[in-house]
Amino acid sequence: MLARKFIALFLLIASTPVLAAGFDCQKARSEVEEKICSNDRLSTLDLELNQIFKLASIEAEDKKSPVNDQLEWLKNTRDLCDSADCLQLVYINRIYYLQSKRIIPPYEPGYILNPKTETPSPKLAKGSEIYVISGYEPLKNEVSITVDRPNSKVILVVSSYEPVLWKISATPNTHISAIFFGGKQTIFSNKTAPLYEAEIPYATEVNNINFQTLLSKLNDMLKVKNIDYFLGSYKIPSVVVIDKIKKEDKKILSLNGLDTKSPKNNWEFDLLTNANKTEKWSLTGPKAETKQSYLLQGKFLSPKKSELYSIKNHNLEILNLSNNKAHTPPLPEDFPEISWPTDVAYDSRRNYYSIISFGGEGHLYRYSPDKEMWIDFNSAKNFDINSIFYDKKMDRYVAWANFTNRGSLVIFDGDGKYVSDKYIAEKLEGFGRLYDKGNEGAAPLKIVSNGNAIALIAMSSGKVTHIWLYDTETEQAILTYRHKMPESGI
Repeated sequence: MLARKFIALFLLIASTPVLAAGFDCQKARSEVEEKICSNDRLSTLDLELNQIFKLASIEAEDKKSPVNDQLEWLKNTRDLCDSADCLQLVYINRIYYLQSKRIIPPYEPGYILNPKTETPSPKLAKGSEIYVISGYEPLKNEVSITVDRPNSKVILVVSSYEPVLWKISATPNTHISAIFFGGKQTIFSNKTAPLYEAEIPYATEVNNINFQTLLSKLNDMLKVKNIDYFLGSYKIPSVVVIDKIKKEDKKILSLNGLDTKSPKNNWEFDLLTNANKTEKWSLTGPKAETKQSYLLQGKFLSPKKSELYSIKNHNLEILNLSNNKAHTPPLPEDFPEISWPTDVAYDSRRNYYSIISFGGEGHLYRYSPDKEMWIDFNSAKNFDINSIFYDKKMDRYVAWANFTNRGSLVIFDGDGKYVSDKYIAEKLEGFGRLYDKGNEGAAPLKIVSNGNAIALIAMSSGKVTHIWLYDTETEQAILTYRHKMPESGI
């Protein structure tokens, strides 16, 4: 049964396009733009055309002419299309037209650069703007980059999973301080510049752990927490032009990410450490710093702190902390076998302990310590749940499904029966940086519920890294806590 879920996830990932149009798809204003954003081929063509148009504008003597011509094409050609086939044809024709009109400038590439063997100095980054071009593979075999930043010092970072011939050009008054590359790439440039080979991953978008890892690598080498420009796409366009910096992108292009917001109503909750002790937290951080690591899932300390309920050997183990003796209550013969249990919750109204399983369709099992027996089980409806919490205020269980379901809240009533589910991953700002959206399920989160207010807690290596507050009434989420990044990485 578990294998079925892996197959289903593989098919979902394989059929999910990675889109990167030449405009912000979240601001799509017309049916044509929505068609482009929903089609990976059209998105790639739009990005390619956007870069070629920028290059044509730089090379043109009359700067207004390319702009007016492009606006005319958008209005009277592209926007008249009513199908994806039509859009694809007009984009290909437009790209061919602009390429045919290009006048090759004197700053075309001219030198094959060889990597330096010494460690780069962080001083390279002082006074330099940092630009990153990255993707899975090139649209064609080579990528021509033109850097047009007059009177600026530039550090260029290029990375790709597949080999690329990078042809780098800088306009006469643009100084390239250094070029960094990741993977088996060839660098061809019109200016000599220090070239460094480093373990820089490829990244197709900002909201992905690969981008966060890329920033961390740059921070390790150059002690920088921000870059100035990022172009990421699955298919890297054959032409890239770097000419302007958007100031509003600075926060997005930061290792620290977005700023936190203060919740209107803050509240406290307990987190369990690896020493089997609870520590007080609120939505905005810990009440006191601890050197202990926190547990994401799989254990619950009883209210009197006398027993530890945990998952062990695909079952529920009850450990008496006073004498260190453990026992496992046997499962009734008519109960389904517990397959890959993930978390433990405590029903404080009924004094029940519950475990949620991951394998097959999954089940929510309830156990009574008073009666020393299992009460019942209910289907988890094929949701792959990594964290579950019982909310006394609402008399319900709230769970986080992160695998096949990719970031959904799942609600069970007080009797353990499924009620509803809602996909919310995209409402959690910065959440995408915790996992690789193109190749894996959503990152696991610990969940704590207080009525309509739900805390979603991310951890890494036993440390709390983020806390989001989600309101089930308004269906809005805010980032209330973020672990401060150290100087040398995440």
